[in-house]
Amino acid sequence: MNMPAMVIEILALLAVLGAAAAMARPFRHSPDAGHEARFPLRSFWAPLVMPLTVIGLSAVLFRLASQAACCQAQMPSLERHARAWMVFWTAVLAVNLVESVAGFVWALRGKAFPVPELLRNILRALLYVAAAFLVLNRILGRDISTLLTSTALLTAVVGFALQGVLGNLLAGMSLHLARSVFPSDWIAVDGVEG
Repeated sequence: MNMPAMVIEILALLAVLGAAAAMARPFRHSPDAGHEARFPLRSFWAPLVMPLTVIGLSAVLFRLASQAACCQAQMPSLERHARAWMVFWTAVLAVNLVESVAGFVWALRGKAFPVPELLRNILRALLYVAAAFLVLNRILGRDISTLLTSTALLTAVVGFALQGVLGNLLAGMSLHLARSVFPSDWIAVDGVEG
């Protein structure tokens, strides 16, 4: 694939992302913490709107590109890239759907979701990266061993640099998941009460 065609393809996909983000903006979560209990269906659909919009707009874009006379020379690589793009966003949709179903079930029970938002964001990001690596390896045929090595090295550097912060963060998440302390509990640690 020549450079101008690749630049056009990247710009078109960025335009799809921008349009999908603009279209999904009204469906984002409200800053109100109790919105999940009052509007469980809105909380269910909100994470699904962006990937569904990207998939729909991408399908239209790739259909138009396949019928355009100017794209016939790049058709084999365009089809492979389109399949990779659609598989990645389908994986994003699947991750968001599982999270939405779990949140919806907890909202119907009238309880808050037991996993903290920060931990959900971290797990979601890890699943997205895993999906991207699988798409790169399986569909695009790229060697991801160097990416995995650099990711592991970067993780080690960040882990050592932020050792104290990450320790406190994980301790806080552990307290939150164990539900050992609740608001209005009286606690004492090393002679300090509060």
